[in-house]
Amino acid sequence: MDTDADRVLSDLRDLAALTSNERGAQRVAFTPAWTRAREWLRARLAQLPVEVVEDGARNLWVRLAGERDPPVAVGSHLDSVPDGGWLDGALGVVAGLELLRAAGPAPSRSLLLVDWADEEGRFGPSLVGSTAAFGTVDLEALRAGSAGVVLDLDAVATAHLRRPDMAAYLELHIEQGPVLEAAGVPVAAVRGTYGVRRGRLCFRGRAAHAGATPLDARHDPVAAAARFVLGAREAARRVGGLVTVGVLEALPPTPTAVAATCRLTFDARHAELDPLERLRAELLRAARDAADAERVGLASETLWRIDPIAFDATLVGHVEQAAAAVGARHPALLSGPLHDAAQPAQAGIPAAMVFVRSRDGISHSAEEDSDPEDVRAGVRVLAAAVARAMDG
Repeated sequence: MDTDADRVLSDLRDLAALTSNERGAQRVAFTPAWTRAREWLRARLAQLPVEVVEDGARNLWVRLAGERDPPVAVGSHLDSVPDGGWLDGALGVVAGLELLRAAGPAPSRSLLLVDWADEEGRFGPSLVGSTAAFGTVDLEALRAGSAGVVLDLDAVATAHLRRPDMAAYLELHIEQGPVLEAAGVPVAAVRGTYGVRRGRLCFRGRAAHAGATPLDARHDPVAAAARFVLGAREAARRVGGLVTVGVLEALPPTPTAVAATCRLTFDARHAELDPLERLRAELLRAARDAADAERVGLASETLWRIDPIAFDATLVGHVEQAAAAVGARHPALLSGPLHDAAQPAQAGIPAAMVFVRSRDGISHSAEEDSDPEDVRAGVRVLAAAVARAMDG
């Protein structure tokens, strides 16, 4: 498949100029900048002999008819986090656009491009579009997070009814971490993703005056939250996983009072299921211990969960062979970040990913970047792996 990687880079720069500001990419799902990105993509698709369909979750499905079905699918997401980077997600979609251009009007097998909606999880749950497409979306969590302002949840619930068949699924993405840079390798195959347990804690104390209440008389939910944050890091070290407290909010927000409540979110990740469950249990135990130590109440809720996912060994092998052909030899990686490829893999569709080296391992930031030659290598590897899958 004769792709033009320089055109991919040019398209990515055009998209960034259209949807970014001085703080970075602003393609947050369902916002005006994301809508502009979608319009930009549709304008380019209009030049190709493809069928474009948008489902109830706002996933965009683009089909180029070939001699055989079901199609091989490629995809990723145009949406970004606030103040995000120019490559995260967009690289896979724009590379997929280039594959449609390169495949010609009648490829040996149909080719499918999907731009998944809200991969980043604007409302709490991640992978909103792809979980909707595979019938695993948490509608109640979406209802709580979005308050029905942006999403038509009745329509989201129908997305799986319009999902086309796929023979295989491949996704190109930046690594978002430092492993490939440390190894001096531009691209690598990905063999699976970590599992995630995401939750919210609410420590409920007693509001009090900052100047009139002795320390030993306080029921301080912020102190309990601080104990939890430190305990969570120690739990992650013991289990060998990752924990992040991404949101921490004291209410009422005033510097002259002990807060009445303190809410926080935690995100726990591990490559294996049993240690992941053990880590979650240890986090809840750490929260109870923190609440007891500060004499405050505790409420907890689950925000989102996904088990560790293994990608298809044959398809991963195709990616490894394609990477070796461009001089990139590295053991297939496990991805700590989540990706939409987990959903087709979980549904039994052969899936794999290609990672491109991230400069300084930075992502979800305006400083996110990859060397142009690494991006070119990633596009070539994706094209070669897709060609193998289409022939198979």
